[in-house]
Amino acid sequence: MKKSTCIEGAATHFNISDGRTHGCAAPLPPGGGAIHLAGADLAAQCLGLLSSRCFQRYSAILCSMVAGIIASVGAHAAAAEADYNAPWPDAAKKGISPKSTDESAAPQSPATATAPVVSAVASPAAPAITPVTPGPGAQDATTAIGQMVDTKPTILAPKPRKNEVAVSGDFFFASGELSVPFGFSVAKRFSATPQTALGVVRTAVYEGATISYSYGQAWYLDLSYLQGQQTLPTVVSVPFVYNGGGLSSIRVSVNDNDNWYQAYLRYTFPRFLGKPFSAYLRGGFSLVEAQLTASDLQGIGYHQVDKTTDILGNLGLGAAYRVYNGRRFRTWLQVEAEGFGGTRSQKSVETIVGVSGTPETADINNTIYGGIGRGTLHLEYRLGHSGVGKVFAEAGLQARFSQIIYPAVNNLKNTSLSEYLWGPYINLGLRYAF
Repeated sequence: MKKSTCIEGAATHFNISDGRTHGCAAPLPPGGGAIHLAGADLAAQCLGLLSSRCFQRYSAILCSMVAGIIASVGAHAAAAEADYNAPWPDAAKKGISPKSTDESAAPQSPATATAPVVSAVASPAAPAITPVTPGPGAQDATTAIGQMVDTKPTILAPKPRKNEVAVSGDFFFASGELSVPFGFSVAKRFSATPQTALGVVRTAVYEGATISYSYGQAWYLDLSYLQGQQTLPTVVSVPFVYNGGGLSSIRVSVNDNDNWYQAYLRYTFPRFLGKPFSAYLRGGFSLVEAQLTASDLQGIGYHQVDKTTDILGNLGLGAAYRVYNGRRFRTWLQVEAEGFGGTRSQKSVETIVGVSGTPETADINNTIYGGIGRGTLHLEYRLGHSGVGKVFAEAGLQARFSQIIYPAVNNLKNTSLSEYLWGPYINLGLRYAF
């Protein structure tokens, strides 16, 4: 019994028993041709390789599938070739560039005209595609994804720190001269007593603290306190006349302690921020309270207590030049100058043992003006990786000069005296930005 397998759509079939090719009764489908025949021949050859009966049925199905795939690929290739060779109007409608714009535009002569290529396989009709409009949510998601993809990574700048607080300790080892009034209180009881003011040598140590607040690294508020204590009493000879008696010169020991309260508003020019050179202007006021004591060393029993109050206005400027700028360590050279002016009020009480009468207080009003100069080396060390904390130190020289003008009173020998202090200056502190 002969068994044969006929491939659907093929003109011939292969008989497994005799190994021959026979015709199929089924006609070729429309559009069949060379590609279908090639598919049938390939299927026939595949069936010839499978001689086992148990695989005959499955082999036929498999070869049919392979033949169908080859036929479909050929059909799509033919359709694409037809579209590619289409003239310009049809190609433009389909969104396909023509094979040659010049050839489609120029007319062809009858002698050279080429017959149109007819595909052996009819192109299957393309299914209609209905455009789908995404909803609002999908559009938003698409936009967000596009922004995420297109957005380039950026490096965020560190958050600016506009606030800064600094606390420091101040040390000034001073030596110089100060003015001391004599005879003003005694003259209220004994008119013949001469009134004078003498310059007395003084050495003192000043210790204090300063706190500063800055906003925007431009405006600063500086508050400081400084206390000065005389290290050794000063001995001076004073011409002294009392109770209408003769001229007597006495030696007295003078000791003076003072306290400084200062408030400043400082402006640093932002244009110099981060540059080697920087400058500032500052203005404020100072309140200075002092108490001076003088006692004789000859047993006469003379003693004076003089309390003074200075109210001063200050105006100054400063400049700094950075000489070293490391990753953590930086160094500046600084120069500061300041002028001041104001009034001094003195209340002097002098007592003499053995002299009758109640001691009276003499009010002395002076005019004072002068200046302060300072030159220092400023060192700064940054703490941590962020550098928000800094330790700083300043060391150098400071000088202060004052001119004291006394009122014109009877028997006053000196109407103007100079005071000055100078010596090493040290400042140690901590600065923090937030």
